[in-house]
Amino acid sequence: MILQQAYPVNQEGKAKDVWMMTLATEGALVDFNSVTIPSLTAVPAVKISKDYLDRLGNSDDGAGSSASSASSASNASNASSGKETISNVSEVSGASDSYFTQELEELARLANSPRMVGERRKPYTFKTGSVYDGQWLGNQRHGMGKQRWEDGASYVGQWKENKSEGNGRFQHSSGGTYIGQWCSNMAHGKGVYYHTEDLTSYSGEWLNDLQHGNGVQVWAEGTQYEGQFVRGIKQGFGIYNWPDKSQYLGAWDGNAINGKGECFSNDGRHFMGSWHDSVIHGVGAYQWPNGEEYRGQFSHDSKHGYGVFEWPDGRRYEGWWLTGKQHGKSRIRLQDGTCKATVWHHGTCNDIYS
Repeated sequence: MILQQAYPVNQEGKAKDVWMMTLATEGALVDFNSVTIPSLTAVPAVKISKDYLDRLGNSDDGAGSSASSASSASNASNASSGKETISNVSEVSGASDSYFTQELEELARLANSPRMVGERRKPYTFKTGSVYDGQWLGNQRHGMGKQRWEDGASYVGQWKENKSEGNGRFQHSSGGTYIGQWCSNMAHGKGVYYHTEDLTSYSGEWLNDLQHGNGVQVWAEGTQYEGQFVRGIKQGFGIYNWPDKSQYLGAWDGNAINGKGECFSNDGRHFMGSWHDSVIHGVGAYQWPNGEEYRGQFSHDSKHGYGVFEWPDGRRYEGWWLTGKQHGKSRIRLQDGTCKATVWHHGTCNDIYS
């Protein structure tokens, strides 16, 4: 029997993803040549850069009868590693604020005689041991000034009524440095943070001491993330590049890959489709460098549901999958063009109908 381009899908169950809904509806006619995965929405105005999730694992190339491995274009379950590096960036926050407020009680006790705005005085040493050298307004640090604390931390920049306000540089005693805009003792606006010991850095937008807006985060091993942040978390559209030239671009949610995205592996593998918690999950298209391709449903990094697998020699499997293996009713096309209806059980073909 010659397999026609459109035929009934007689299998219980229904695809949950709207992209494949017609494939899994009882009795629906499927034109496989018309099945396409929608392209990503337009990329916002963000430059390409990288970050580290986890190395792409080695996946089965699918050449065997089971075509079992669709996974590991993702293997990105460590996307949450971004949370660890964010803690380095956040030392700008609570730490810097506590420094700026240490001497407020002593400042309040200083004589507050009328003074000129931006009056310059000799360096003042606080009881804590820190030293301020800069401009004053009465008993308030106000204007340009530098303060160094006993543990080696320092701030150089603009002050307003005892608060860092405007442009300035804060150098933490542990090696982290923030240079940029400030508001009420917090990184706020545009700025750059870098750490001299672990060589991490972030350049971009800030809101109340947290990465917020568009930014680039870089790690010592050469990985980068460039994209959108919401209150210190990767959220929105982002691009991740690995040192081995692998790349992911697409949606992020809660510091992990979630939503529609595209992944390019340095060995030529390519996936475009849905992700959940940094693994392939939903509907997508997976291509191998040897010409093999799978289009269909995935669950937790495995082919699962309805899908089509094609080999470069003309062979084709159209049917159901269970945890990475053919399972259920299907149609196959052999290398000579012969098409047959088949039934599979965990990757093994039990029945072939001519």
